[in-house]
Amino acid sequence: MISRKLKIFWGCAAAAVLTLAFQNCGNIKVANPVEVMASNAKTGIGYFCVPSGYTLETFFITNLNVKSSKYGLAIDTDGDGLSDAEEDSAGYDKMKRRSADKVLDSICEDLNYGVDCEKFTLSCDPAQSEFGINECDKMALNVTMNIQTGAGIDSDKDGIPDILEVRINSFPNLSDSTNDLDFDLANNITEAELGSSSRLSNKEIDPRNLVQITKTKLTSSPSCPSGEYWQFTVENLPTVPVNAFLDDQLSAFSFSHAENENVVQTFVKIKPVSSTSANAKTFSSVQLVTYDRNDVDKSFIFDQAQLVPSGEVGQ
Repeated sequence: MISRKLKIFWGCAAAAVLTLAFQNCGNIKVANPVEVMASNAKTGIGYFCVPSGYTLETFFITNLNVKSSKYGLAIDTDGDGLSDAEEDSAGYDKMKRRSADKVLDSICEDLNYGVDCEKFTLSCDPAQSEFGINECDKMALNVTMNIQTGAGIDSDKDGIPDILEVRINSFPNLSDSTNDLDFDLANNITEAELGSSSRLSNKEIDPRNLVQITKTKLTSSPSCPSGEYWQFTVENLPTVPVNAFLDDQLSAFSFSHAENENVVQTFVKIKPVSSTSANAKTFSSVQLVTYDRNDVDKSFIFDQAQLVPSGEVGQ
């Protein structure tokens, strides 16, 4: 199933050839996308109290309607991991996360199914979780099933949720958070934090088009007397003008948004300080952030109350 494109990223193939032979590790998208060169970047400050006995493992804020590239910012209206220009060029439906109904379009593209994702004939539940991943996606990616509550959150237990691994082109079924496939001195954890790609050097991307967040561990506060107290300073969160989108997926959660509303996902994973038998815990939220054409409204509000428990992951 590996295409000739794989030769471009031989290092990636060498790292995963035994377990991931089906996946197009060196997939380079077919389009020279029409990009948005400017964005309305948001800033803000938020706080998170980690319960006693746990410590912060990872924290991400991601705009699902944005893809960064060396050309600028690309719009991803349906938040499926392919830009609108890439979908137009390859024949996908940019107004449908799963053009062939079962598997996310970006996964279809990466596995070389292309738009003919009807080839994926296994029986699976198409209802997507709050992370935008469904059972069909997990089967296509060959991630372990039913080993954790909220399966599909972080299947390989490397700290990066599956949906972000799909977006940054890393592997949801291989613990690869410290890998640096594009040799830009940014490992996959950093790529996920920045909203960049593991297959494109960040040296080619304008820093203004990347997510910039500072994490600061503070002393305890009255609202967090016994656990770790963290401040997250969002210094740059790009937003883009985007058409309205109606999510047709069978799910309790919807990725629908109005015109110029960007879908922003926050993910927190905490792990036990000492016990290896206890599970790690995850929290998540999704909120709509409006792009301001006049670039006046730059506020982004992050509140711990928005984050809800989303599952547990075995260590």
